[in-house]
Amino acid sequence: MKHIWMVVAILSLLAGIHKTWRLGLQESYLFFIFAFIAFIMYLIRKNMGKPKKL
Repeated sequence: MKHIWMVVAILSLLAGIHKTWRLGLQESYLFFIFAFIAFIMYLIRKNMGKPKKL
């Protein structure tokens, strides 16, 4: 599941860059917000699977 979050983050970032290029930042900022949230979710899921060392 964590890899899906990384894919979503990358695709959202690419879509945001493309839309920014075509229409400007005012029309594409939601893609960047979603990419940021997806990357945070990836990091959370990645750290959930690691056993804690004493």
